[in-house]
Amino acid sequence: MSFYSLIYFVISFLNEDVSQWFAKQVSTKPAGIFLVVIAVIFYFIWLSEIIPAILINATPKSIVESGLLVNPVHVLDIAICLPALIITGVALIKKKSIGFLLVPTMMIFCIFMAIAIADMVFVMKAKGLETNLSLAIIFGMITLTSSLFLFQYLRKLKL
Repeated sequence: MSFYSLIYFVISFLNEDVSQWFAKQVSTKPAGIFLVVIAVIFYFIWLSEIIPAILINATPKSIVESGLLVNPVHVLDIAICLPALIITGVALIKKKSIGFLLVPTMMIFCIFMAIAIADMVFVMKAKGLETNLSLAIIFGMITLTSSLFLFQYLRKLKL
């Protein structure tokens, strides 16, 4: 339901000049670049596991460990989430309406994704599983940065 609501929202406002919703000229480049960089980093992480496995005709370790046919996180990220981050980031840099419309959604996605991954690191550590606590710090920084960009963006909306 939320996905279709988002699609309806975007279609409803696509022909409007969304930049007029802001009291001042909102800075779009830093937030747009941030979204693209986050997507590229995750593409690199996921493909650094997938491509070597394909080259040696093996199954990636995460798939073997999960006991599934595919890693659903890889599928959702590579097919939907990461392209959405890049499209939104580039559109925001170019000051297109779709970028202005989707940046709050994408920043909130980054916040929740980073919190979830950081929490998984702590839970794995608490259960005695092998994990790297520095990941929690990195994802904490992503949460903070995404929150700051979101706050900076939303505070310039005309009310």
